[in-house]
Amino acid sequence: MSTSNCMAPGCDFREEVKIGEDGRPFTNKLMKCGRCKKLAYCSKECQTRHWPEHKKICKQLRDDPSVTPMDDLHEVYEQLSGPLYGRHAPASERIIWHSVSDSDAKTQKMNKFMSQVDIEQVGQYAVEKFCGFGRGAVAFNMNFPVLQAAGFAQFLWAPLEIIRKSDDDRLVDIVSTYDPTRQFVVAYLLPSADGLAVDIWTTTLLCTFPPFIVAQIKAAAIEHERSDKLSQKRR
Repeated sequence: MSTSNCMAPGCDFREEVKIGEDGRPFTNKLMKCGRCKKLAYCSKECQTRHWPEHKKICKQLRDDPSVTPMDDLHEVYEQLSGPLYGRHAPASERIIWHSVSDSDAKTQKMNKFMSQVDIEQVGQYAVEKFCGFGRGAVAFNMNFPVLQAAGFAQFLWAPLEIIRKSDDDRLVDIVSTYDPTRQFVVAYLLPSADGLAVDIWTTTLLCTFPPFIVAQIKAAAIEHERSDKLSQKRR
């Protein structure tokens, strides 16, 4: 899963949860602005380069409760990485599936959470991430409230490459088969208190994108397919 880019202009370094050679998830963390604690940088050099612009809004960001601090963003997805990608138990024990139409207390909580999500904004985010990174799902950690004014900072993107590491065939199939020109996948996740399991609900939402967006998605899909084939040849 991924969260933040380095904010320096021209730097494409991205903080991500990756899978190490030992099969365990790890995070290539970014540093944060020491004043507002809400913008991320990959190095002191990038932070210094961005400071002339950032200093104009640093105090405003610090005092704005709708913008999530970097430390909280780390916790949001680190709570998910263990149960989703850990090797302490098989996927059938780590990942507990529910239907959005269930009537149990956890599903009622999920439906209340889902009602607070700006689905149009989620769709825009899903398109942006597909065009940049390929297939994936928008993920929400339900232990954290939906922030109404935080923009894309409140969302997590779980790319298919990482989802495959979960060993959950159902989740992999959902993310592998949706039509990105008219659909996107949202996963609502509720990690257990001990961090060993996660309850999950997914929805594949149908939407109508403008023709120019559909064209961008199709072009990105062709490029991703070409890149995948090149990667397979190198293996």
